[in-house]
Amino acid sequence: MGIRPYVAGDRLSLLHWPARARYGSWFVRQFAAEDSTGLRLVIDDRAGVHRRTDFEAMLSAVQGLVDAAYVEGRVFELATLSGSFMTLECGPRSLEASNVMLAAVLPRHGVSVPLKRGGVVVTTATGAQNLPAGVEHIVVPA
Repeated sequence: MGIRPYVAGDRLSLLHWPARARYGSWFVRQFAAEDSTGLRLVIDDRAGVHRRTDFEAMLSAVQGLVDAAYVEGRVFELATLSGSFMTLECGPRSLEASNVMLAAVLPRHGVSVPLKRGGVVVTTATGAQNLPAGVEHIVVPA
């Protein structure tokens, strides 16, 4: 939508540097209010519930979803069940950061499934068998 003055607590990734250079004070980019189509994808990174090839296929599918969101200019959150997360905004740096995050995703022990912030869990067929009832999920076929 435009820019507005910086308020303590705003994300630093939203800083608008050209406005800082022009006006001498900090401004942040302001986006239109998001509608109910906001999406949070949660990668199932629990150890011991996925086959290796299925896990790699799942990460490839997530990468495809990230690429599609980038092309469409959509903003959404990418997270793991182990607690890593990032907000993906429209921009090449965000796309690069998501690639780095996905490259670092490995199965982890001691990961719990209950989602505090909601979202759709992206999992494998074997991972879906171990999800509690009522957890919204997408199964990536092998």
